[in-house]
Amino acid sequence: MNPIYILGAGNFAQEVYSEVFLQGDASKYGKFEGYIYLSKLNNPILIDEERKNSVGFTFPKDAAFVLATGVKKWRHKFIDLFTSKYAVTEEHFPNVLSDSTNISPLADYGVGNVFLWNTLVRANASIGNFNLLNAASIVHHDVKLGFNNVLLPQSQILGDSSMGDNNLLASSSVVVPNIKIGDDNSISAGEVLFDNLGNRKFFQSGYIVDKP
Repeated sequence: MNPIYILGAGNFAQEVYSEVFLQGDASKYGKFEGYIYLSKLNNPILIDEERKNSVGFTFPKDAAFVLATGVKKWRHKFIDLFTSKYAVTEEHFPNVLSDSTNISPLADYGVGNVFLWNTLVRANASIGNFNLLNAASIVHHDVKLGFNNVLLPQSQILGDSSMGDNNLLASSSVVVPNIKIGDDNSISAGEVLFDNLGNRKFFQSGYIVDKP
């Protein structure tokens, strides 16, 4: 069986391991062989399943990976490094689901997505590559998500809305129907977004400001 690794080695990585390997479908893509983190020089280091021993990662050609960090900087570094070494296919970057994930048969999605506990993707939604849907987040009907978006617990994006790339939807935030969101935006916890967002905006306490 081919090896499969988690990209990330923090507490959230163990949460992902619990939900998609021990309680989900990730093991059908290979045998879990440990966690990978990046050194200060951005070299990948492999930690074994018991998180006791570490060695330099050697990039076996048949490896598969699950991206398990919500931190934007590390997500970008992992994606850039590992997609430069491996083809962006489901063989190397499978979509992994918890047992309680519910994805409509009418929805579609790319590769490298992670769907955690009680996530819901509804009819005619379209999800790109390397998105993270954390616990109980919801993508409603006809929503379009691009690349590398993070939806934190209990956040949701309502029908006919769209979201570009590299956005963060924090816990319990809501995007109302028919909203267009560009790239590299952050929506704070508990906010309700009623207006379109361009690129590199930060929405908190009812105010939208430009990111530095």
